[in-house]
Parts: sequence; C-alpha cells; structure tokens
Amino acid sequence: MKRLLERQAIALFRATLATAIILATFNIGSADASVIVTENIPGTLWLLNLGGQQGTAHTQVFEDHAVFAVDVFDATSLLGTDVVYITDFRGHSDDEVEALVTFVEGGGRLVIAADHTPSPLALDVLAARFDVGYGVLLSGNQTAQVTDFNNDVTNGPAGVVDSFLAGVPNSGLTSTNPDFRVAALYPDGGVALGLLSLGSGEVVFLTDLNPFDDVRIGLLDNQILWTNLFDYLATTTTPVDVDIKPASCPNPFTLGRYGALSVAILG
Repeated sequence: MKRLLERQAIALFRATLATAIILATFNIGSADASVIVTENIPGTLWLLNLGGQQGTAHTQVFEDHAVFAVDVFDATSLLGTDVVYITDFRGHSDDEVEALVTFVEGGGRLVIAADHTPSPLALDVLAARFDVGYGVLLSGNQTAQVTDFNNDVTNGPAGVVDSFLAGVPNSGLTSTNPDFRVAALYPDGGVALGLLSLGSGEVVFLTDLNPFDDVRIGLLDNQILWTNLFDYLATTTTPVDVDIKPASCPNPFTLGRYGALSVAILG
C-alpha cells in the first residue's frame, strides 16, 4: 500500500504540470524508490513490464518504482526524474540529447541499453555526445565478465554481478573520454558494460538489451544487474521530509525517493 500511495502521489504531481505555479522544495525520503522515465515505444515499455508480458524482475521494478513513459525528452518531461532508461528503438533530436546531458549533469542516471538490432546507429549521436561509440554485432549468446566492482551497478543494492549473459550483443564500446570506465568484458575483449560519471550523475552504457528479456533475465547475474540499474538511490541513507509552500499545502508528505530537489509545481 505504501508503494502504491507513493506512486500515486508522484503520478498526481506529474499529471498537474499544466496550470498555475506553486514554488516548492522537495526533500523527499523513503526506501529505495526511484522516479524512472522511459520512451513511449513498445519495445522499451515491454522490458519495463508496462505491457504486462514480462517476468518477475520486470514486475518488481514497476512495483517498486514510479515509471513514466514520455514521447519527448525535455526539461519538463525529466522534471523530478532519477533514472532515464532508453533502448535503440529510435534516435533523438539535438534538443533531446542536450536535455539528457543536462539531466545527467544535474545528478540523474541515464541507462542506455543498445545493441543496434532494431534501429542501426540510432543511438550513435547520443553516445557520441559522451565520447562513446559502439562496434558491430556478435553472434549467439555471449557471457560478459565483470571487471570493476567499485560501483553500484555491478555491486549494488541487489547484490554483486560477477557475470551476465547477453544475446547477439554489440561487440563492444569504445571511448576517448578519460572518465569512461570499463565495467565488464566479453570473451573477445570487447567492452560489454561501461560507466561514465558526468557532473553529479552517471551514464550506464550496455551493449545489449537481451540480458533482460524473459529468456535470459534469470540466468547468471542478469536479474541482479537489472535491479541495480534502477535502485539508483538505495545506497543513500539519509531520509528527509517534503516541505510544500504556500500555507494552502501545509502538510509534508513522502514520495519515496532520496535526496533533495527544488522544483516548480504547475497545478
């Protein structure tokens, strides 16, 4: 019930972004709930269980967090967001790319799960903005071995990821960015998982989205990896309250995320 109320409160907040302005400062605290924004595209929604046909790990993300699908990434659609999850089912405009960069710099996590199968080169423009590039497709299943455990993606709230299984993945990531970190490798030496810190946030580059389908989600440490991606705030330990102004809304309430964010509520 608590999770449901948290999600309903956030949904109400996002649904009212169209009328009068009330200035508020959110100091939001609870368990490990994140506000997740993704693309309004069937393939992407499918992995987040918004279509209802995925397995337990996908359902758990949807139940534990507030998930919203948007048509365009901009300052309004990313307001109050913790995690943006995208796949390579479409490309992004220059304005969207810059909005996503600003989102990361401000403390958000951007998860890019791409293998270039649905839409070749769709994410190259976005990846290039972070000085990251993709290779070519590999055939068959590939096991990625984790090489970096000093992060909360491979060593996070759901546990430690030693290895994960991909299916027809991209051969690897390349980067000229000195802050790019290799977190996992395929047998051929290709980079399977990369991390990049930018400003106060982080970009997670995955070379395949198939580790999270119904067939592979329960194999090796795929489910742990999936859960760690979205429990972005669970390692934070300081819960705080919500203070809403003006006096017409005097009572603090909890939305279910950690951290502090100053926003303008339109409603």
